[in-house]
Amino acid sequence: MCPLLSVAAAAEPQIVQCVVVEKAQIARPRLANEGKYGWANIGHQIVKGNRSVLALRDYRNHDGPPDSQTFKKATLEIALPSEIAMGEQVAVDVLRSYYVQGGSAWVEKGGYAWAANPFEKILIGRNKGGLHVKLLASIDATSKPSFARNRPEDRMQADFECPLQRQIVSELTPWVGRPGTNQTSFQSMEWVSEIGISR
Repeated sequence: MCPLLSVAAAAEPQIVQCVVVEKAQIARPRLANEGKYGWANIGHQIVKGNRSVLALRDYRNHDGPPDSQTFKKATLEIALPSEIAMGEQVAVDVLRSYYVQGGSAWVEKGGYAWAANPFEKILIGRNKGGLHVKLLASIDATSKPSFARNRPEDRMQADFECPLQRQIVSELTPWVGRPGTNQTSFQSMEWVSEIGISR
């Protein structure tokens, strides 16, 4: 299933992905391995395990300078229900979770806000297209952009609603959850492919 590409405004395309990875878990946080990226990708790297992990990703190219792209990543470890009936929607307990949002080109300069365990429940339902998720939450940042520390910061808003794509750990990209942080951990390569830009 392809990511959702919003073309409502050609100058502001958007990629939203909701991925479920079974037989997986969120990698143990190791800040010492993250170097210049700090906390930004902590909690968003996925390894083999005994649970299921939801990787919810949002990437937007805003109308503005070339470095104006923004990203949102919500990563949730859950026990995926074995059966969800057609037309049913259930509130599933979240065992561990992390959230980050910021400017893709500004992560190395601290241009992101991050939070640990901000979610308690997520809605998972089934329709004719298969499983879908819905996550709406207002979040207080644990780590705020370095350039915003001395001024009030609005609460972050997580807003995801889309069909679930199934992937396995070995298929994951850095954007979705492959361990090892680099610049592509904060950029959707699907967006690059859809828009026809080479990097």
